[in-house]
Amino acid sequence: MITRRCSERRFFMRPDRETNNAFIYCLALAARKASVGIVCAGTMSNHYHAIVVDNDGRLPQFLECFHARQNRRGREESRH
Repeated sequence: MITRRCSERRFFMRPDRETNNAFIYCLALAARKASVGIVCAGTMSNHYHAIVVDNDGRLPQFLECFHARQNRRGREESRH
């Protein structure tokens, strides 16, 4: 299980179609690149939860790709 909060603990994850689609797209793209399975994922206004299956030990690659795509508005926190 993975949990991660938004940069600055702010409420960047609005519950609208555009934000939901962007989250799902980034999640699916990272999962495909890293060959990680997604069991389920849920978002709140300032964090997300995901349950993933990593049979090949590629979770770090998945997280790097997924979190890099979430870095918006020049926020540096997600690069650490």
